[in-house]
Amino acid sequence: MIQNAVLLRRVSTTMQEKEGYSLQNQQEILRNYCACKNLNIIKDAELVESSTRGERKHFMEILTFCKKQRGGVALVCLKTDRLMRNFKNYTMIDDMRKNGQLELHLVQENLVLDKNSKAGDLTILGLNVVMAQNYVLSLRDNVVSGMHHQAEHGFCMYRAPLGYFNVRKPDGRADVIVDTERAPIVQKLFEQYATGLYSLKDMVKQCKEWGLTSKYNGKPLNTSAIHRILSNKFYMGEMKYMQNIYKHQYETLI
Repeated sequence: MIQNAVLLRRVSTTMQEKEGYSLQNQQEILRNYCACKNLNIIKDAELVESSTRGERKHFMEILTFCKKQRGGVALVCLKTDRLMRNFKNYTMIDDMRKNGQLELHLVQENLVLDKNSKAGDLTILGLNVVMAQNYVLSLRDNVVSGMHHQAEHGFCMYRAPLGYFNVRKPDGRADVIVDTERAPIVQKLFEQYATGLYSLKDMVKQCKEWGLTSKYNGKPLNTSAIHRILSNKFYMGEMKYMQNIYKHQYETLI
């Protein structure tokens, strides 16, 4: 029987303590479980990372550690969604289970899975992974829907162009205000170019003389930057978000 255990505790960067999944709460539950099962804890790993974004570097390090343990190891976790929320991770863990490299202990779901597990238990695990993945996909849909709703009501969902600043109100909400230093120069740029007497290269020289620079690095603007400004409808009250055009609620320069 496998006697050594690796604890895996995870919260995502957006997980709130009040949800009951804090690292400390998980540790207490998992340690008590191992004591009841006479499992010797050889590693207690805590992850503060998303289970769906990036390569999950620390998660992979834990699996590599488990593979190196002779005779196999018990990977003890609170529940399926604390461990994985997609089938890519599920496949890796299940391959290790099949090879006898680990037993999977999901404490709150009362599941212990090894290379000899029955179809019913494996089906339950598969369903739990489906539900965990569905939660992530639904969350993404809700975020996208919410951002569309914000755009429809005139709120900017990206970095405002030169002549504006993205700021936070005292209540934490995002806002866009006019950059009082650069906005008058941006207006002058539109006015001069509208005469038809100047090319983009001419306007690059003019902007250098006026002192119009990037708000991010302070460098002079090139022809591409000038073209983006002159083509941007944000200055006249419209903004593009996800291929749609919306009226925004901020002060216009043109």
